[in-house]
Amino acid sequence: MITRITNHVQQGLARLISRYQNKPRFAAWCASHIQQSQSFENACWQLADALDVDTADMARLTLLGKIVGQPPRGSLEQFRSYVKVRILVNKSKAKPQNLIKIATILLGPVTFTAWGRAAITIEADNDVTGKDPDYVVALLRLAKGAGIKLDLTYTATAADDAFSFAPGTASIADGRGFASSTVGTDGGYLASVR
Repeated sequence: MITRITNHVQQGLARLISRYQNKPRFAAWCASHIQQSQSFENACWQLADALDVDTADMARLTLLGKIVGQPPRGSLEQFRSYVKVRILVNKSKAKPQNLIKIATILLGPVTFTAWGRAAITIEADNDVTGKDPDYVVALLRLAKGAGIKLDLTYTATAADDAFSFAPGTASIADGRGFASSTVGTDGGYLASVR
């Protein structure tokens, strides 16, 4: 971790050998050169702070999204989490810990089960109302390895749950394999991603 140094001049002058410690003009000359390093570090930290995902406003977050390949989507906080997830997706090695971290950011706490080397199940532990099922599945699909089947499951708790494509109707599936396993608003919903 890089630590911010805010007193380059004081540190530099303190390191002068004793022979030059009581020479004010020499110290001023040294300080003028060291101040350039301090100015450069301050500018670097200002840029880093401006592009921090956790504190960026919508304009800067949109810029960060463009850099990592994440189009603006949802509210500011949802978009912030999508940018974080997209960074993880871009760095993903398709290992279980990568998928768990991504699913946790998108859905909250999850339970993970690996079925051999070719199938993984991630189950949301909490209510997922207000989440975007299509996009959760799309991001997990990007992060998983080729040839690995990924199942995303959860239990519905509300009639207007965002994961329910047609509340109160029979089992349905969208084109990506996301299906409700029961009629109505109770029971599990499954996204099978290949």
